[in-house]
Amino acid sequence: MLDTLSHNSVNAPWVREELRIALRRRIEFPSFRIIPIVLDDSIQPAFLRDYAHIDWRNGAEIASQRLLEAIRGEAPRPVLLAAEAGHVLAFALSSIRVKFFGPRGRRAVFTEHHRYKVLQPVDHLNKRLHYDGSCSYVRNSRFAVTRKQVSPHYEELRYDIMPPPLNVGDWLDVVEEYELIDNFRESSNHWTQYVESPIADSGDMQIVFDFTESTPILDMIAYLREAPRPIREAVQPIRDGSTFRWSKSFLTFGEQFTFRFQWKED
Repeated sequence: MLDTLSHNSVNAPWVREELRIALRRRIEFPSFRIIPIVLDDSIQPAFLRDYAHIDWRNGAEIASQRLLEAIRGEAPRPVLLAAEAGHVLAFALSSIRVKFFGPRGRRAVFTEHHRYKVLQPVDHLNKRLHYDGSCSYVRNSRFAVTRKQVSPHYEELRYDIMPPPLNVGDWLDVVEEYELIDNFRESSNHWTQYVESPIADSGDMQIVFDFTESTPILDMIAYLREAPRPIREAVQPIRDGSTFRWSKSFLTFGEQFTFRFQWKED
């Protein structure tokens, strides 16, 4: 049940009657959820203060995400606005192609095209890269890349902007390529993709997994997040021979999608 809390609603007799009915159902059916939504600075009824509420005064972007999580029964995760997080870029499009080569995808080449809107003055960016095997190279069309190996399977990347300079409001197109070696050799394997930048407009992510020159796989399943528990994603990859295509619009900053597959020979 959704209940909006405002000066008008908290004093309305029919609203209080609805709440009493809802509380009885909550006792009878433990799976029944009550989701209070705060619209103004009215005083919440005492019997609702123990329920986690959604504060619409923080802005519709954050509140609508919290509401969607509450309806789905998901654990909340941080939803940050670009200004709050100090981000300098917001992405509108990410198009990624992963091409596998050799037995069990011994080599995997990632080619990524990203389109960003500049939010604040920027001269460099930082990125982290995790992998199970090794990374042979990183190339970028718009940034000079400096790599720092922190541990055998983790490195920090610094991206320094190359001329011409960027101004607030500009659109930036970036193409990046990197190669991972021995990253996908386990019988069951996966790739996790993060939404690491806030969203400009609706935001759209497209990923193509190409196994035409590698050991084929049985199938691929997309999951939303890994913790506290993986949730099967509503949008699943579409298979076309040895290629799997996945696309998702209206993304949320901080989302994490995991693609799990199993090599056909196992």
